Amino acid sequence: MGGGKAPMARVFASFDENTLFLTFAPSSSCQVTITDSQTNTVVYSGVFGVDSTQTIPLATLPAGEYELSVFAYGAWWEGEFEIE
Repeated sequence: MGGGKAPMARVFASFDENTLFLTFAPSSSCQVTITDSQTNTVVYSGVFGVDSTQTIPLATLPAGEYELSVFAYGAWWEGEFEIE
């Protein structure tokens, strides 16, 4: 994921078939939005307190392409992922 104002601030995202993992270095609060790329519909939105990791369940999402937006460190970080 790219973005962020602080040069040392990083957001790392990874996922398996059931869970999205977000890691923050250093720890941060965040806002997370997942949007279905085909319909432009928000399928998940959440706000989290300060922590170094967050997990978001993906088991209820159908196969498809999704856009991930994370607001942390005063900036939006964006990425994409696909569930097969």
